[in-house]
Amino acid sequence: MLAFSLAFLIGVITLLFFKTLSILNWIVIFLIIILVIVLLRLINSFFKKILIGFLLGFSWCLLFSISQLSWQLPNELEGKKIEIVGTVASIPAMDLDQTKFLFSGCRLAQKTRGWHDGRVKLSWRGEHPELHVGDQWKFIAKLKRIHGTFNPGGFDYEAWAFSENIRAQGYIIENKNNLMLASEWFSHPIDRVREFLKNKISNVLPKSKTSAWINALTIGERNNISSEQWEVLRNTGTNHLMAIAGLHIGFLAGFAYTIVSFFWKRSFLAFKIPAQHAGAIASLIIALLYSALSGFAVPAQRACLMLIIFLMTLLLRRNLIAWHAWSTALLFVLILNPLNVLNASFWLSFGSVAIIIYGVSARLFSGTLWWKLGRTQWVIAIGLIPLSIALFQQVSIVSFIANSIAIPWMGFLILPFCFLGTVSCLFSVKLGGLFL
Repeated sequence: MLAFSLAFLIGVITLLFFKTLSILNWIVIFLIIILVIVLLRLINSFFKKILIGFLLGFSWCLLFSISQLSWQLPNELEGKKIEIVGTVASIPAMDLDQTKFLFSGCRLAQKTRGWHDGRVKLSWRGEHPELHVGDQWKFIAKLKRIHGTFNPGGFDYEAWAFSENIRAQGYIIENKNNLMLASEWFSHPIDRVREFLKNKISNVLPKSKTSAWINALTIGERNNISSEQWEVLRNTGTNHLMAIAGLHIGFLAGFAYTIVSFFWKRSFLAFKIPAQHAGAIASLIIALLYSALSGFAVPAQRACLMLIIFLMTLLLRRNLIAWHAWSTALLFVLILNPLNVLNASFWLSFGSVAIIIYGVSARLFSGTLWWKLGRTQWVIAIGLIPLSIALFQQVSIVSFIANSIAIPWMGFLILPFCFLGTVSCLFSVKLGGLFL
């Protein structure tokens, strides 16, 4: 499984070295299929698995990329007033005097050109009606294609936008024809709940420099974190704590498992279902809820998938090889969106877990305090140095010390209260505010 998943990943990465897809397209896919049929008769089973994985990864990324490139804003429409109809696809974020959001399923006016399934990044300046995720609107806007600069150590905006299927950006023009067409509860239901909780949390939180971090840790919204705060997080190597990932999900799932199994053992229910199984089911439910609150970002997807695999083996009483869980999660995330490889979060998420598995699994236990408490932290701190240099051209020297303080504080105090406060806000604002 590990070899197949890595071959699939290499196939995806290989396609990204092509500057254009117009020459390849269906001819390449046809040749790939012929090559597979021929080679399957000539090679042994291991190399057959590697080859199939590579070709499937390459072909799937090709098809996915062609699909996303099938629509682009026509050159003649750039900077001109056009009518667009679609759905608000992200929680609107206030930024100074404007509101920013993603607009999906856009239909351009008949006089321009049809429909596309990509997303457009819009901003609405000045006073305007309140926007909610999932609402369908008709806007008069000016759009342009995605453009960005890519400097060493800088953010590759175009690559990020392509991986997120954002095909254009622009702003809404004040016009009487800007109308909300529909508001249905079944449109983006998870994001509607996240927006509801965001508003509840914002109402009960005191105004402070770090209140934006609570939104980041509860519903995955990091728009209000200032550039100065991000600089502090980057310089101390603690910026990973603001992205809901395996660390956060693991802590909460562990708490749920411990608490439920503890009380389950002391109740009559233990005669019906083993406490170990009840704890596993509870931790899985908490993990899925917390991942949904984060919007199922890539790190949350990876953590959830690995936890599901681990808990299924626990329920089925099977032994688990950690690399199998890692490779299965990798394959599933790439199938959902092979262009995730363009995001740094993909490499940091899977890279850090791979480093942990390699550095911790199948090692002799020394019994020392360092081995018990600091082993994983040292493995991550040293192992992520090459990856940090490759992705960001920088590395934090004090990250080990900072994380040694921040991770326990975050895991054992901040996260449980954040989760309890968020869930409580659904039923009682006062109780939720007390926790938060």
